[in-house]
Amino acid sequence: MKRLVYLALLVVAVVAFASCNRGGVDGPSGKHTLESITETDIVAMPNAQSLVIEYRSDSKCRVEVGEEAMAWISCDGSGDRANSVVLNIEKNVSGVNRSGLVRIVAEDNPEQFIEYSITQYTDDSKKIYYTTTDGNLFVPEYEDKFCNGFGVEIKSHTYDGIGIIEFVGDVKVVANFQERYPMICRLKSIYLPEGLTTIADYAFSECKELEKVSLPETLESIGGEAFFRCNKLETITIPNGVKVVNQGAFAECESLVEISLPDSVETIGDRVFQSCPNLTEVKLPNSMTTIPQLFFYNCAKLESIEIPESVESIDMYAFTKCASLKSIELPANLKSIYSCAFEECSALESVSFPSTLELLCGGTFENCVSLVSVKLPDSLKEVGLSEFLGCSQLADFNIPRGLKDITHLMFSKCIGPEELIIPDNIERIGESVFQGCTGIKRVTIGSGVYKIYAGAFYECANLAELYCMPTTPPAMSEMVLTGCSSELKIYVPSGSVDAYKAAEGWSEYKNSIVGYDF
Repeated sequence: MKRLVYLALLVVAVVAFASCNRGGVDGPSGKHTLESITETDIVAMPNAQSLVIEYRSDSKCRVEVGEEAMAWISCDGSGDRANSVVLNIEKNVSGVNRSGLVRIVAEDNPEQFIEYSITQYTDDSKKIYYTTTDGNLFVPEYEDKFCNGFGVEIKSHTYDGIGIIEFVGDVKVVANFQERYPMICRLKSIYLPEGLTTIADYAFSECKELEKVSLPETLESIGGEAFFRCNKLETITIPNGVKVVNQGAFAECESLVEISLPDSVETIGDRVFQSCPNLTEVKLPNSMTTIPQLFFYNCAKLESIEIPESVESIDMYAFTKCASLKSIELPANLKSIYSCAFEECSALESVSFPSTLELLCGGTFENCVSLVSVKLPDSLKEVGLSEFLGCSQLADFNIPRGLKDITHLMFSKCIGPEELIIPDNIERIGESVFQGCTGIKRVTIGSGVYKIYAGAFYECANLAELYCMPTTPPAMSEMVLTGCSSELKIYVPSGSVDAYKAAEGWSEYKNSIVGYDF
């Protein structure tokens, strides 16, 4: 039985030569070793791909491509191992199967060679090609034309190196392949034909041995959880023309390393790459306006991402637990970031905010323990609770001039800047906003503040100077200044000293209150 060598890197070969040199070790004359590790009968699917041929040799060798195959096979130099060669094979759109010969030839003894016969099937809209881990074919549980998962009557099943499902008509849809083929766990690779437009929900869900997938240029829609938990799938090329990628399409693909979504994509569902722990490279489409919720949740090795300028909102939990994400440059048209979008991005050191941002919606950067500095734009109109709670290295931040409230726990358990200015536009300072910010030594409270909630500056141990500009003492709840420096001085307008000393909450610090001309 022929063995498939199928490494579908989708590389289109450019034929430039009939042979290439492959180095080896010179052995004693007449005593050369030259033998193949790869089987010499090779069967390939129709897609463009790279084939790795391995052999043993103690002499220098060259690769020769037969004249009949020079138009579609080329040598791409050595592989990862000492005695190996990579062959590039072009996609077969000729309409017929084709065959060619490739030789590994000992340079100092041309009569010593290994000959490989390579057969490549043609693309056929009536056929699906596949391989299995055990070399056995699939037979669907349902044989009638409406239940076999393709909406087309199956004509035959064969397996000879490659499995072939042949249909009576063109294949347009792949339905729940996993449901209809009970032994789908054996699926290793699959080639879906040109003409196919739709991969339905759950089509290849939990195909845990699936390594290679070739998608047709005619594909328009990838269903929800279509490749969910395909644990050995490392990369997949999404054709330009796909318009829809539904929820969880590639979620929990634990080996997925890289993927590119084309600009043709118009609709993208939630959690498409949720919990892909090895994902490092992603290209997002320029058509994208929202990064949906849980989109990259728990993608632990994602170090960087370029967010398209077209994106206007980032939904909740979109990047939560992306533990390797080091920096993020938010796009110029971004207006909203929703709850916990970057929560627990533990390696995140810097964030660049655009001047268009209007909304942070609660816990956005909570527990980003490596974040050092943020410059929030004055365009911000609303922030939620706990935006930077637990950012234990955050030593430099500002209060935007577009806000009215500093919400509860916004900077709690950060370090804080030595000098903090709360601008005149702020009306309320929330509960425990700056709790435990030990870096803060001096605070100026703007003239618009009329309410300070409980524990706002609780345990700001180095806060020694508080400049409070309102002429009327802001309403103060309990423990606002508890745990601040024992040398704390509170500077208030000279004409309001008595009012502050008599006001509830402020009266506890009457011996520290000093008149000041602002």
